[in-house]
Amino acid sequence: MPQNKTYLGTISEPVWHMLRQLFKSLCDINILIYQKKSCSDLESIDLKFRTYFEDAEKQYQNLSNFADAVIPDQYYICHDPYLHHYILTRSSMYPDEVISIGPFLMSEPTEYYFNKILCSSKHINVTDLKYLKHFYMHLPVIKDELSLIEAINEIFSYAEIDASDFRIVRPEFRPDPDVKRHEPQKATSKSDVERWAARAKIENQILSALAKGDYANASRHSKYLIEQPSPQRVVNNLLDTKLMVYAMNALFRKTAESSGVHPYYCYEVNFRYIQEINAAATVTQLKVLSGKMVHKYCLLVQNKRHENCSPVVSSAINEIDLNLGSAISLDSIARKLNVNKNYLSRTFHKEIGQTLTNYINSERIRTSLNMLLTTNASITEIAANVGIYDVNYYTKLFKKIYGKTPTMYRKELW
Repeated sequence: MPQNKTYLGTISEPVWHMLRQLFKSLCDINILIYQKKSCSDLESIDLKFRTYFEDAEKQYQNLSNFADAVIPDQYYICHDPYLHHYILTRSSMYPDEVISIGPFLMSEPTEYYFNKILCSSKHINVTDLKYLKHFYMHLPVIKDELSLIEAINEIFSYAEIDASDFRIVRPEFRPDPDVKRHEPQKATSKSDVERWAARAKIENQILSALAKGDYANASRHSKYLIEQPSPQRVVNNLLDTKLMVYAMNALFRKTAESSGVHPYYCYEVNFRYIQEINAAATVTQLKVLSGKMVHKYCLLVQNKRHENCSPVVSSAINEIDLNLGSAISLDSIARKLNVNKNYLSRTFHKEIGQTLTNYINSERIRTSLNMLLTTNASITEIAANVGIYDVNYYTKLFKKIYGKTPTMYRKELW
C-alpha cells in the first residue's frame, strides 16, 4: 500500500532552480511550474508558440482548464494538434503546483511531419508554417516518453518528490477543441521486444556483479551493454546514450544501497555522475564515463567489507574513494572527519595494515588502470585524473606497485 505523502506547500526557488538546470542539461527540454487556478506564466508552457495566433487568449484558457484538471500523482502524457508533446504532472506533496515538461517532438520535423501538422490544426496554413518552422526545428526530439519519465523520476528524487509510483495516463489534450484527429498506435515489433529482453538480462548480470563488488564481471557486462544497438529511445545518438548512462547511474545507486552502502555516499557519487553525464559532449566520453561509474560503485560495495572497521576508518575510506581526483591527504581527511590526525593515522594502520598515505596512492594507481586500459588519454592526463599532477611521481608509484611503467604496461596489453 503506498505511503501517504506529506504536504510541503510550494516548491522552493532553490529546488526549482535545480530542477530547471537538470532538465536543461539532460536534454535541453523546457520545464514550467505554475500554481493551480493562477497560471500567470502559462504562455511559457509552449514557449509562447500560441501567441502567434489571434485567438491566443482563448487557446491558453483552454490549456489552463486542462492543466487545472490534472490529478495528483499521475503522469499525463499528451500532445496537442500542433504535434507538440508534453508530460504534465502534479505531486500530492505540492498539490497547488502543476509541472509541465515540454514541448518536445516524437520524430524529426521533416516535410512529412509538417504536412501532418497542416492536416491536424485549423490554425496553421502553409504561410504560417513557413514562419513557424524554425520553432519546430529547435525543439528536442524524444522518441519514447517512458525513457524520459525514468530520467524525470530520478531528477524529482533530488527535490524529495517520490514519483516512482505515479500512474501514467494518456488523456485527450486538445487546447484547440474544434480539431479532431486520431493517431494510430505504433505496434511494438517482435525484434524490439527481444532486444529489450536481452538488455534486461545483461543489466541484471551487471547489477548482480556490482552487488558483490565484482568489478571484472560488472565491467565486462557493462561494456557489452553500451556497445549493443538497442531500441532507439531518442532520435539523437548522444542524447540516447545519455539517457542510457543516466538510467545506469540510477540503477547502480539503488544496487549499492541495497548492498549495504550508506545512502549518503551513494547519493554523493550519483549526483557527481549526473553532472558529468550532463557535461559530456560525445558518445565516446559517455562510454568512458560508464566504465568509471561501474568502477566507483564497485569500490563502494567493496569497501563495505570494511564495515567491521571502526567508524572513523570506514569514513576515511569512503572519503578517499569519493575524492581520489582531489588533493586529499591525512591532514585534510582528519579535518573533514574532525579527528586528531595522529589518532587517525595509528587507527588506520592498525585496522587496514598500511598507512593512510600508502592506501591513497595504491587506490589512485589502481583507479588509473581503468583509463589506461580503455582510453587513449596520455599518461599525464591519466595521472591528473586521479589527483597526481607530477607524471614522474605517478610513474614511480605505478612501477613500484606493478613492476613496470604505465607506458610499458599499456603496450603489453595492446
